[in-house]
Amino acid sequence: MITLLPLLTTGCWVFGFGFARAVPVQPGGPPPGIPPTPVIPQIRLEYGGQSVTGVQSFYNWQASSGSTLGGGSSAPGQPGTRLTAPAGASINIVVALSAPPVVLWVAELDPNGAPIKAAAITPTSNTVPYPLDTPGQYLLQVTAEWTYQNQVTYIFELDVK
Repeated sequence: MITLLPLLTTGCWVFGFGFARAVPVQPGGPPPGIPPTPVIPQIRLEYGGQSVTGVQSFYNWQASSGSTLGGGSSAPGQPGTRLTAPAGASINIVVALSAPPVVLWVAELDPNGAPIKAAAITPTSNTVPYPLDTPGQYLLQVTAEWTYQNQVTYIFELDVK
């Protein structure tokens, strides 16, 4: 029986179909010819010392190589994902890991996902105030857009009393 330790330490795997060799990443970035992975901006909501992440997120991002990346995640019902604030309060939409977007598209959604209210905001910083005028439990969809090729969307659960 052959152990895998010698194969792992030398960076070689030998299979019946050929072999592959691991290439260590040099300090300072990926090996030549491999473009760096872009940093996808993140969005969170803040109010009264609370900071919550979205229950869903999606992104469409153009890499420097010209290829388009996309993806998303879902974590509905996770503890700490619902933001509670009083009606009339102003929460902060925070866009992290990038320069401010060109536009923020904000939509309040009913339980079926249909828009109740929508707004387009032109941010001048990474922290944008947003007033919560509609009481109830609903979703807030925030899309940050830098170009039509670079967009990030987060959906948040709100409890506005």
